[in-house]
Amino acid sequence: MDFMKRVENALSPIITLVLISAFIFLGNTAPAQSRNLGSRNTFKNKLTRLVTENWSVQVDIGPGLYYGDLSMDGKDAFNKILNESKLSGQLVIANKINPWLALQARVTYGGFTSENTQVNRLVDGSSILIGGNIMVDFINLFSVPNEVFPDIYLYGLVGGGLVNIRTKLKNLDSGEEILTDKWNREPINETALYAGIGINKYLTPNWDVVFEVTFYHIKSDRFDGLQAGTQDDYFVFPAFGLKYNLSRGLLLSKKKSTYYRTSRRRPLRR
Repeated sequence: MDFMKRVENALSPIITLVLISAFIFLGNTAPAQSRNLGSRNTFKNKLTRLVTENWSVQVDIGPGLYYGDLSMDGKDAFNKILNESKLSGQLVIANKINPWLALQARVTYGGFTSENTQVNRLVDGSSILIGGNIMVDFINLFSVPNEVFPDIYLYGLVGGGLVNIRTKLKNLDSGEEILTDKWNREPINETALYAGIGINKYLTPNWDVVFEVTFYHIKSDRFDGLQAGTQDDYFVFPAFGLKYNLSRGLLLSKKKSTYYRTSRRRPLRR
């Protein structure tokens, strides 16, 4: 009995803290739903909104820009895009958990190329990054405690992940592939940190258009297949994208579904 009493006394404050946190967290989902006409503020409705709302899927394309030992046009962005880039793309799945903060998971394919006449080397490579990050909507952050549903908002992001690198290093004159090191012969995995800034523009209740620039810091000097000079390599990805904001669809009654389909702006965080 004494043992059970001690367990009960130890768990009591923890259970109280969890219940208070859950109440506060679920309560914070209510402001974004102020446009949800006729909805009842029940625990079931809050939980349904928490799980099903505010998801988005985003697809971006743009030029992959490499900065490292073999890059030549580091200060000329136009020539960099023309001469040292390859088409790249990414998929971003996100949930905006409150008016100004979102969690994102992304898969980024980055292609890059560069010809360095000074050292007679050509690099032709690609990478696949799998990462996670937070995204901060600056407009709603500065509007706390209100959610303003802007047609255009500026956001920033920061995160990290793993990157799989496949790089071919060649002699620029002969085109012969250089296989002197292990990372020239087979794909390698490295870690990467990244940060970015973007603009999100509202189009329709489901669709947004996005422009984003992301800077990837590869924690290795082997991204370009050559270890020389600087200790780290960088990849920059300016991209345009389309974002689809998922509807709550099947979890709503027919009456509410009709309202959300016909209204200009659904009560979903963008």
